[in-house]
Amino acid sequence: MAMSLKFNHSLTVLNLSFNAIGCEGAKDLAAALKTIKTLAVLKLARCQIGNEGAQELFSALRENETLTSLDLYHNSIGDEGIMGITALNENKSLTTLKLLENAIGLEGTKKIVIFLKENKSLTIFGFGSETLTHDGVKLIVTSLMHNDSLTSLELMTYSNSNISEDIASLLSNTKTLTALHLWSSCIGKDVAKALKLNTSLRELVFSGITLEPGFLKSLKKTLIRNNTLSTLIISESFIGDDGATEISIALKHNQNLLRLGLGSNNIGDDGAKSLASALRKNQTLLTLGLMENFIEDKGFADLADALKKNDSLITLELYNNNFTEVGTNKLVKALKKNKTVTTLKGLEDKTKELLIETNRQIWVEMYQK
Repeated sequence: MAMSLKFNHSLTVLNLSFNAIGCEGAKDLAAALKTIKTLAVLKLARCQIGNEGAQELFSALRENETLTSLDLYHNSIGDEGIMGITALNENKSLTTLKLLENAIGLEGTKKIVIFLKENKSLTIFGFGSETLTHDGVKLIVTSLMHNDSLTSLELMTYSNSNISEDIASLLSNTKTLTALHLWSSCIGKDVAKALKLNTSLRELVFSGITLEPGFLKSLKKTLIRNNTLSTLIISESFIGDDGATEISIALKHNQNLLRLGLGSNNIGDDGAKSLASALRKNQTLLTLGLMENFIEDKGFADLADALKKNDSLITLELYNNNFTEVGTNKLVKALKKNKTVTTLKGLEDKTKELLIETNRQIWVEMYQK
């Protein structure tokens, strides 16, 4: 395959993810990257390339002038393999680099920090795993304080340490970061407060985050006044009905948020009722994600009733909740009045038949276990 790539003059995207190409396969790809002139995106997630394979790829990209995106997710790359990353600073085309879920420790993180300080072309960077310590987070954040090129950061750490102070400092100092994704961390009120001063962030994603007491109340106050954030996703963080209520209060006042995701958060009927109340007043939100919660027919009926008065929502994600046909029927009736919803995710196939009666063209995506 690598040999054929050398003579391919049209391929722009190559996805080999979940194929065990190993170190030898990575070496072959590296050789091809030195000559191929069209490839822009290379995805190698879970390919078992290891340290030597990573070194070969970094070295090859010194000479490559077309690749813009490289994904090396979960490839058993450790400190040894990351030592050659500074070679990428000679590459002027690469704008996206993802190194999530590898085995890079503190020494490897220090090498990445050197790379980030010198690099002027990278705009999207993903990094972190269970080996990323709090000290490593501090190093990464400090290196990005005055970075003028990075616009998107994905950071994963399984450390129990509270990284709020570090993230808050980043948000207070960055002028270019527009997207921040955090996994498996502990976050407190200072992050929400820092968002009040931040004028660049458009997308904020928390997944599997431990939220300190008072964070959601502080976030509520921030969202009421924030006029830049357009996407907020908090998933697998167990905010419950109380957390959904705090966000709902903000949603009644915020007119900039376009996408809100609250999946896997133990939200029940009370939380759904609060969100429904917000939907009656908010007329800017386009997508609401409530999948993997505990919403039953009562909460579903509240959401359906809110759709009668909402003129902005386009997509509603509800799969894997606890509603029955009773709740579904409530939704179908509501859609006779609602004219904006075009996509429903997580409903049963029979819902399609019911929707025919509303004379609406709505895409229904079923949930498959």
